[in-house]
Amino acid sequence: MLSQVVRLPLLVLAMFMLTACGEDAPEQAAEDRNAAIAVFSETVAAEELAEPVTGTGTIAAHKTTQLGPRVDGIIEEIFVRIGDRVTEGQPLFRTRDAEWKLKVAELENQVKLAEAEVRNAQKVFNRSSELHEKGFVSSGNLDDARRGRDAANAKLGMAKAQLASAQQMLDDCVVTAPFNGVITARDVDEGKFMATRMGGMGGPGGVLEIMKIDIVAAIVNVPEIYLSKFEVGTKATIHVDSIDRSYESYVAIVNDRVDHVTRSVEIRLPIRNDDYEVKPGLFVRVEVHPRPRRVLRSEERRV
Repeated sequence: MLSQVVRLPLLVLAMFMLTACGEDAPEQAAEDRNAAIAVFSETVAAEELAEPVTGTGTIAAHKTTQLGPRVDGIIEEIFVRIGDRVTEGQPLFRTRDAEWKLKVAELENQVKLAEAEVRNAQKVFNRSSELHEKGFVSSGNLDDARRGRDAANAKLGMAKAQLASAQQMLDDCVVTAPFNGVITARDVDEGKFMATRMGGMGGPGGVLEIMKIDIVAAIVNVPEIYLSKFEVGTKATIHVDSIDRSYESYVAIVNDRVDHVTRSVEIRLPIRNDDYEVKPGLFVRVEVHPRPRRVLRSEERRV
C-alpha cells in the first residue's frame, strides 16, 4: 500500500514534465524550419596561363677573330688602336715587305725574259713550218722547233706562277679587317718578329683581336626541366641591368648538349647593336615567354 502511495506522486510529476515539453516542441520546430541553410557554388572558367622561364647569362660577340701575320717577318707598322671601329678590307697592320718587293721585281723581269723567249721560239717554229712545207726543212728539224716553242711556253707559265705567288706574299704583308668590327685587343707593338708556323722563330701568336658586335648574342643557361617549354623562335626579353635597357628578342639557338653538372641547357638570343652600346661580357637576365597553356580557374561564391 505504501509503495502505491509513493508511485502516485512520481507518475503525476512525469505527466507534468511531458506536458511542458509538448508545449515547447512546436515552437522549436518552427524555428528549425525558418533557419537559413548556407549554400556555396563554384564558377569554372578556362583561361590561358603564361609562365616565363628565367635565366642568366653573358653577352657574346657575333664573331671574334685573333689576327696574326700571314707572312713571317717583323711587324713594321700597326695602323689601329684598341677601341677603333674598322670596316671590312681596312688595313690593320703590316709586316716588313722589302724582301718581297725585291722578289716581285725580280720575277717580273723573269716573266719578261720568258715572254721574249716564247716570241722567239714561236718565230722559229713558224719559219720552220713554212720551209718544211716547201721541202727545205726536214720533219726532225720541225719537231725540234716545236719542242723549243713548247718549252718556252712552259718556262713562261712557271715564271708567271712564281710571280703570282710572290705578289700574293707581298699583298699578305698587309693584314686587313675580315669584317666590320671593333679592335678589342692589341698583343704586340712594332718591331717584334712573328712567324706564321708553329714553332717558328718568335712563335705563333696574334697581333690584334677584332670583334663583330653590330649583332651580339645573349648566351644564357636555363634549368633543363624547362627544355620542353620553349623552342627556336620562342619570344624572349633580355634585361641588361648595367645599361638599364631591355631588348625584345627570340631563341635563335638551343644547344643540343645539356650540362650534366649544372643540369642546364644553353640558349642563344640575338640583339641588334648598331650603336655598339651592348658590350661583350655584360651580365644579362632573360625571360623566355613560352606559348600560354590553357587552365581551368574556379571562383567560390556563397549563395
